[in-house]
Order: sequence, then structure tokens, then C-alpha cells
Amino acid sequence: MRVIRSPRLLVILALSVLIACAKPLTLYKFPENAVSKFDPGLVEIERISDEDINADFSNCDDLNFLLPAVKDRRLVLLGETHYFARVRNIINRLIFSLKKGADFSFISLEAPYSISPFINYYIHLSDDSAAHQFYESELQNFIHARSLKTFLDHSRQWNKQYPDNQIDIGAHDIEYNLEAVRDCILIPFFKSLYDASGDSVDLSEVHDVKVLLELLLKRLPEARPGTPVGRYPFITPDYIKSVLDNIQATNQANQGKFFARRQKRIIKNLTDDKLLGSYLRRGKSILYGGGQHMRTKGAFKKSAYYWEGEYFNNLDPWSKNKCLSISVSGVAFNLKKISQSGKRDSLGYPSYFDNIQDALKQRSITGSQKNSTYYALDNFNDFRKMLVSSAERISANCFRINQIDYDGLKRELRTKPIAAYPAIARELTYLKSFDVNLYVLKSEIWQVMEKID
Repeated sequence: MRVIRSPRLLVILALSVLIACAKPLTLYKFPENAVSKFDPGLVEIERISDEDINADFSNCDDLNFLLPAVKDRRLVLLGETHYFARVRNIINRLIFSLKKGADFSFISLEAPYSISPFINYYIHLSDDSAAHQFYESELQNFIHARSLKTFLDHSRQWNKQYPDNQIDIGAHDIEYNLEAVRDCILIPFFKSLYDASGDSVDLSEVHDVKVLLELLLKRLPEARPGTPVGRYPFITPDYIKSVLDNIQATNQANQGKFFARRQKRIIKNLTDDKLLGSYLRRGKSILYGGGQHMRTKGAFKKSAYYWEGEYFNNLDPWSKNKCLSISVSGVAFNLKKISQSGKRDSLGYPSYFDNIQDALKQRSITGSQKNSTYYALDNFNDFRKMLVSSAERISANCFRINQIDYDGLKRELRTKPIAAYPAIARELTYLKSFDVNLYVLKSEIWQVMEKID
């Protein structure tokens, strides 16, 4: 069966990853004994655990420094470097630390809006057997990353453990898994309408996105009050309309001005009360996604579109000046668990790791070398080497930057023969755009679901 796919969309989405993804990739060995030209006193760091959240949500004491900082904040924005398993561990602990210590009760993910009610329904199922059945029959169609499945299972465990203090989860991005949306959401919903009228249209054979949208939007009014809503209570005509609108936004973004159209739809998904707005504003909330989406600091400029951090910290009346942004940056991968997959996740997993596999072959890196050595996808400049040497002194793989002397770094860049000045300047500008900066030096790559041993 042919499917609706948008290779161009997947390529553009992959550009949102903070690590360079262009072909050919160059791999650099992790500098175990890093020596930097920068004065090590220019940064002050503190060790943080890189473990995932534990079963009773108790291993968060090292993140308590956040609690005073979020006391008067309504929204925390978590920006990550994608694909690092230990970055995801830190994100998980940040989320549950904020929930436990400051009652941040809604989390929205950089994932297609259409999965919102499915994941939220799943995490509120208290019966393990019912949850397993729902995951196998419905949710696994939309989740190909082990890291997301793990996070949802943590969330369901929280809701079971704290039934009077539960969390909700949504997703705010446009639709980039159109095959699953069509086959698992739209076709089952509309099939009853077509069957009832005696029509013989086979939606599985409608491959053009625009044609499919026109066909379904024309038929949707027939599913208004008085007709069946769907196989779950959350599959209502209003939900289906919102999914179709989100697909329309995806289709329009593919035609040009991708980032502008994508971001405008993301903001609508997060602010419209018929979508996620009522969840977001009912209390304290968390947005979680790629780093560039979540930046809040720096000079604000009016623009044709806004990243989430820019919009909520500067324009949204509910959250203006009441946001806290946190970055978690990954530095180097351990490639021993890298795999290839025919399935696609939200950021184009196969093509991204095909590029890494090609780079491995070019370097003739195989077997034991992959098992013992970490690699970065960009070179270790003197700033990165300074971070590595500072972390080695306190035996830290993950750490937060407590203090950074930006003026001192600029002074040394002017007076010392330090290479990669533009790359260092970009990284310093990035760090300045967040309230809190965490680093993970070494990490495995998270895996797609079908590759789990």
C-alpha cells in the first residue's frame, strides 16, 4: 500500500536538531585528557547525576536548586540536544522534580498534536493490564522511541502512586507521521460515516494530502452531535477537526515558509483553549523540546514568527516574564548501541543515523572501538575542552554551570591564539539565552522501539 510521506518535511524537521546533521558527518574522539587555552577559573560547575528517575521519584535532591527559581514562574521551558539517552534521563528527573517540589502538573512535548489524547489517556490508566492492551493496540502506532515510552511509563507510575496529585501530558507540534494518523485515527473514525451512507470510498487509497483533507473536511459535519464519536471517549468530532487542521498546517508548511508556518501552528496548539490552552493555563506547566525552541533570554525582536520561548516569555499575557528556561546539552555519543530502523520518529531517526553510520565507515571505526570510545559530531574547541577538564576534576559526567565569566572568555578570545572562534561565540550566545544550563558529556544514543533487546 502506498503511503502519505513527506521526505522534505522530515529533512527540514531534522534541521532543528542542535547537532550538525549535514553530510558528510565528521566524528571526533572524546578528549579524555583535555587541555584548553582558556583559564579554567572562567567557569564554575557543579556535578549532577545522569541517572534516570527512580521508581519512587526520590532521586531528585541534586535538582533542588531549581525550586526557589521557579517559585513565581508559571512556565518552565526545557530545551534539549536530541538523541542523547542521558539527556533524556536528566529531562525526566527535571520534570518530576518540578512536579514533586513545585506542582508543575502539565507537560507538553515537541511531538504531533494528534497523539495528545492517546498519551494522556494512557498515563491515566491505573490498571496495568488495560494499559498494556491500550499501548499494544493503539499507542505503539505513534511511538517509535524508547525514551518517550519510558517517560510515559514514568508518568503513569506517578499517577498511580499519587492519585490526588496527577499530571497530564500533551503534544504541540504539527503532524509528521501522516501514515499513522491516517490509518489509526482518521480512517477508523470516518469509516462509519461512509459505511452508513453506502459510499465505497477507500480512504487507504487516497494518497494526496490535499485531496484527503478536502474529502474529510467535507464529510466531518455529518459527525456532529447525534452520531458516534469514536472508539474512545476522546475521539470526538472536535478532536478530529483539530487533527485535520493540524495536517492542513503541515501541508501548508511543506509548500514554503516552513518554520514560520510550523511555529504559528505550534503557538496556536498551545494557546487555543479548544486545543491545549486550557491545560497549559490551569496551573504551572512545562514545555519540552529542542533547544532552539525554548530560549527565553536576550533581546526580543518583533518577527514574522516566534519560537515557544520567545513567545511565552515576551508576548503571552499569562506567562510574560514568568518563564524559566533550562538547556540540557549533549556533547559526545557512545556509538556501540547505534542501530538503523525502517520506522520514522519525529526527527527522522533513520536518515540521521544513516549519516553517522556512513561517518563510521569513512573513519573505519568498528567493533571494539565503538564499544569503548565516545564521539562528538563537531570538533572539541577550547571552550568544550575547558568544560571537559573542569568536569574531570569533580568526576562529573553531567553538570550545571553555576557561573560563567563571559567577559573573561571574550578577553581571552581576543588575546590568545584560540581556534574555532565562531563556534565558541555561537555556543556562548546559546548559553546566554537560557536561565539554567546543564551538560551531559558522554551518552548512549536512545533507541527506536523495535531495536530494544
